[in-house]
Amino acid sequence: MDVTGFFIDNFFLLSISLALILLVIRDKNKGVKMWYMPILSCGCAVLLAISSFFEEYLKNYPNLIGLVCFLGWLGYSLRPAILLLFLRQSTSDKRLLWVSAGLVILNALIYATVFFIGTDFGKAAFYYTISDTGLLTWNRGPLGYSGHVISFLILGFLLIINILQLRGQRRFDAVALLVCSVMIIAATMFETFEIGLNLLNTSIAVSTLFFYLHVHSQANKKDALTGLFERKSYYEDLKRMAHSIRAVIQIDMNSLKELNDNEGHAAGDEALITIAKVLDRCLGKNMYLYRMGGDEFLAFSTNPSEEEIASIDKKIEEEMAKTRYSVAIGYSVRQDTSKSFEQLAKEAEVMMYRKKSEYYVSSGKDRRVR
Repeated sequence: MDVTGFFIDNFFLLSISLALILLVIRDKNKGVKMWYMPILSCGCAVLLAISSFFEEYLKNYPNLIGLVCFLGWLGYSLRPAILLLFLRQSTSDKRLLWVSAGLVILNALIYATVFFIGTDFGKAAFYYTISDTGLLTWNRGPLGYSGHVISFLILGFLLIINILQLRGQRRFDAVALLVCSVMIIAATMFETFEIGLNLLNTSIAVSTLFFYLHVHSQANKKDALTGLFERKSYYEDLKRMAHSIRAVIQIDMNSLKELNDNEGHAAGDEALITIAKVLDRCLGKNMYLYRMGGDEFLAFSTNPSEEEIASIDKKIEEEMAKTRYSVAIGYSVRQDTSKSFEQLAKEAEVMMYRKKSEYYVSSGKDRRVR
């Protein structure tokens, strides 16, 4: 294969990678988290394609066996590393990521045995011999499938994340990730069983672009300050789920205006960010959380018990006590649809304002200075 053939065979990979890089560069100043991860994923996919091309091309030069071995090692090391990068975009579970990173390092060490050219140890994973025609011939060693095994382990972790997210609140996110995962798993299997070649590169690029666009579209529905879904998303979800909602929690910050007046709006923003983090941490995956505007937050759930909601209320109060800020919380739970969502929300609001009044009475602060 010549250079022209390389560009033709990898046209889609290169085009998608370029498109993604341009999108990420455009968005990196918009507060998009981990904007560099899609670039790393596609960059490694392109590097894998380049290393595979040169490895195949240089087999015609037996005197360059050391370089060919390096390119082969690079290709085997990059495959699970690319999967790890995609996994990192899908989860923030540190234990899972550290285990996967350890597997990637182990894989690289196993295939590094190829550098012991001419020894039995150097034949552990794969090695090259010179054929009668004077060309380098690739051979698989006893550990030659370790890269495939490790890749499938990482893909297994990816599937576990999919399953867990399908049980969470926003299943559309999990479905988007599942589509990407299936594409990558299929490509890996086709390459493992030699049904197709160089499929992982393009599937990673396509999946990364698709997932990035999905995440970006979801980010547009979120509040720029706190990262929580905003009022518009609340109305969209409410229209779809009003009849299945069983609990509503309303949260309102105490004394935000006083904080803004005394310490400035930056201090107020920091308070709202802190509260959002506490709420997100306490509410769990099965709760839908929104910033309704100003110092108002709202959450609802489709399948809670009153004990669970009361426990969440207590947990929020305990976590907020560890900060310098205070919130008033009200909630209401229904066991059937005899009570409308509007009634449910009104009861939660009444309870929240009662607690807010109690706060101002006990603190001796002016209720008008919220």
